[in-house]
Amino acid sequence: KGYQCEVCQRPFARSDMLTRHMRLHTGLKPYTCRICGQVFSRSDHLSTHQRTHTGEKPYRCPQCSYAACRRDMITRHLRTH
Repeated sequence: KGYQCEVCQRPFARSDMLTRHMRLHTGLKPYTCRICGQVFSRSDHLSTHQRTHTGEKPYRCPQCSYAACRRDMITRHLRTH
């Protein structure tokens, strides 16, 4: 049994994915940064954002000392080697 967006008819295998997708149409942003007040539609985006405040850089280059707070940044960096 699948789920479908009533706005754009996009299909989803899981109800939680449809719920997350619906925030694109409604503009709902239920996740708020407690430090700066910025709001997000997804909890993983809030988690990534919070690293800007904590300075956490969990993505490390295996070839040098570079570390990044976001996966896309380490991916871009790895192309420089």
